[in-house]
Amino acid sequence: MTEEKWKVKKPDGSIYGPVSTGTLQKWIKEKRVLPEDFISREGKEEWKFARLLPLFQEFFGSSEQGKAKIAGEAHCPYCQKVLPPEATFCISCGTDLKTGKKVGGVVVARESPWIKRHLGSVVLALLIVLSGVGAFLFSRYIHPVNDIWIIVSWIVISAGETVCLYFIVRFVVVLAFVKKTPTTKIADIKKEGFFEVKGKVLCGAPEVVYGLKCVYYDYVHYTRKRDFFHSTRYRYVRDVQERKWVPFSVEDDTGEIGVNPAGAFFEPEVLNRGGSIIGEERDTLRGITVGSRVYILGEVINYNGTLQFEKKKSILPLVVSSKPESKLTIFLILRILLFIIIGILLPFGVSYLFTYIR
Repeated sequence: MTEEKWKVKKPDGSIYGPVSTGTLQKWIKEKRVLPEDFISREGKEEWKFARLLPLFQEFFGSSEQGKAKIAGEAHCPYCQKVLPPEATFCISCGTDLKTGKKVGGVVVARESPWIKRHLGSVVLALLIVLSGVGAFLFSRYIHPVNDIWIIVSWIVISAGETVCLYFIVRFVVVLAFVKKTPTTKIADIKKEGFFEVKGKVLCGAPEVVYGLKCVYYDYVHYTRKRDFFHSTRYRYVRDVQERKWVPFSVEDDTGEIGVNPAGAFFEPEVLNRGGSIIGEERDTLRGITVGSRVYILGEVINYNGTLQFEKKKSILPLVVSSKPESKLTIFLILRILLFIIIGILLPFGVSYLFTYIR
């Protein structure tokens, strides 16, 4: 039986290997391969974070435990929760590790219900299905048509227009709240309500990607493959995508408040964009890093005596943006115009396509 081989990809795009499983495990122990590096089986070109592969997770675990013993474990003075060595506050009970006192605005890390995190996707899927069914019933009973291609084209147009309308409404709602909500100092937030703040990101337990401490990241990897319809052409296919967030706090010159970003509308900055030398692969990392300036717009709720930003009502947006308010406004307007143009051109494009197929 042929021994399985592996390749390692570093953040700068350099690739090492293929090497055997034993050699790769040795590299991990020697810290030549880090948790944020990428690993793929030889011949597969399916790049994944090294820390996500079950075959190697135990080696990263032992390495991190050893690191914690050397640096010394940090414990919260109140709840005694073990924290990372670089932690500045406890995200479980909100205690400042420097002073041992409670920080009033630190978010409590907890997972939101599934329906709350995916409500937008569920609503969009239901609207698409209903629009397709409506177009089919219209073509069968209200305005009978015998040509199957016309029926299919009407269903496609109806579903496409529904998607465009959904995103237009979504961006218009966000834009309306951005424009009408004034910027507030964190110290002035004394009760629940809808607020807008600007400040610096703080986090005691961030996600480390490409050596960057992130509170939110969206990593996408593309591989160059031969086009299905044209054997002489190539296209880049998305084969890996990982998106993750962690609760964090925002600080201005008056105070600090927590943010639970579940279900938020994120507008991150591009942290890294690269590819291989011969153009076989591309990847993009967008995110929000610790220490960066952010714009937060959303509802503040009282959770166990602590005020924090959280998406409680589906109709109210929670915006977490690396862009300032002025640039975010321009970005939203451009998005709205884009979907309006797509909605106008879609019927002509679909009609031309199905005429060509027939």
